[in-house]
Amino acid sequence: MSNTKWLRRALLGGVALSVMATGAQADELSALKAQLEALQSRVNSLEAAPAPAALPEGYSYMTYGRGAGSNNDWGNEALVDRVNQSEDRGFTIAVTPTADLPAPVAEVTVYGYVKGDVIYAFQDNNFAVSTAWSSVQTANTTDHITITAKQSRFGIKSKVDTAIGQIRTRIEGDFEGNNPYGALNNDTFRMRHAYGEWDMTENLTLIIGQTWRVASLLPLGISTVDFAGSAGWTYSRDPQVKIRYTNGPLTVHLGIEEPLARTISNLPVFGGSIQYDVPGGHQLAISGAIGEDDSFAAGDDTSWVVQGGANFNVADMATLTGAVVYGEGSVVGRYTLSPFALFTGGSSNEVFGAMAGVSFPVTDTTTFNVVWDYLNGDGAAHGGAVGHDELHTVHANIMWQPVKQMRMGWEVLYLWADDQGTTALEDEYLQVQWGTWFFF
Repeated sequence: MSNTKWLRRALLGGVALSVMATGAQADELSALKAQLEALQSRVNSLEAAPAPAALPEGYSYMTYGRGAGSNNDWGNEALVDRVNQSEDRGFTIAVTPTADLPAPVAEVTVYGYVKGDVIYAFQDNNFAVSTAWSSVQTANTTDHITITAKQSRFGIKSKVDTAIGQIRTRIEGDFEGNNPYGALNNDTFRMRHAYGEWDMTENLTLIIGQTWRVASLLPLGISTVDFAGSAGWTYSRDPQVKIRYTNGPLTVHLGIEEPLARTISNLPVFGGSIQYDVPGGHQLAISGAIGEDDSFAAGDDTSWVVQGGANFNVADMATLTGAVVYGEGSVVGRYTLSPFALFTGGSSNEVFGAMAGVSFPVTDTTTFNVVWDYLNGDGAAHGGAVGHDELHTVHANIMWQPVKQMRMGWEVLYLWADDQGTTALEDEYLQVQWGTWFFF
């Protein structure tokens, strides 16, 4: 009897355990089912969401092609160099994350050219400087020929769109060396431009680095085959910080650049320019700069320059350009850098300069250019050298560009200077030059 009771209890316990185990398994199955349903819901949501925009057939997120794209002209280029840049030159890598964006968000452009020059100089009297490659020909009074490739250039530009505005950079150099007025074999690579731009707002751009001086009248001038260019009108570069304001036809540059070389207070040169584009292809421009110069005076002295000029488009058949410059001391020397080192800085005398030129197309591939420059330094001396009262230069050239990748130029340069030293010589200089640019 007792065994029967024990057996009955054992069977009832087993049934109870089975029921409990079955209940636990049911709970786990219910939880697993709920998880599967949640996962399926997420999959359905992802499938229902729109897919990222795809680029059209034949396009890719990264492209590499011929030309400068939007890196061609940023509004910070001198006319005398702008002829060497084009949207068709260089090679550009562009990154476009999705087809939703209207343009690439990043572009890098590699550009430059190889330039070879053949120069024949008819040296007269005691002129000691040849301009085209800015090298000293000491006391060379005889005819001479030079072949050089020192003006060849290489540059890289970049553009990136960011959350705080577009940022651009540029690095460019040539082989003129650190001393362009040095020996013939001074052909080391030198920095021309190294700066960055940040579009802080739609109208304001911050520019920091080395580029065209703050008071440069960028739209004025005539392109020459001669490297040094006009005696009474020039463009050069200095380290600087400046702001560019653009609003329709108006462009304003305002900033500071490195101090004058001999100052003891290290105050920067302060200056700027105003450019206005007139309908019809005309440009008006004025500029000025001021600094501290103690080079030739006891104590500190103020050095300054003011400039103004215009381009006139004559019925799309020719462009007339003209400008004047006036100032005193080393600051005006920065903006009248003579290739002959006659008025380059360090003078307390007042200096006046003027430029007039014309450029017109002869054919679709050929352009004729001529520019006259005048510089009056009132006997200004360079580093204690014999001064010159007047200096005239005339450049006349024909530029021929049969294809985008090559341009040739033939030029005649004539110079006349009136010395104000003890010998009061009248110096003349004549050279002919053939230059060829091979663009990549």
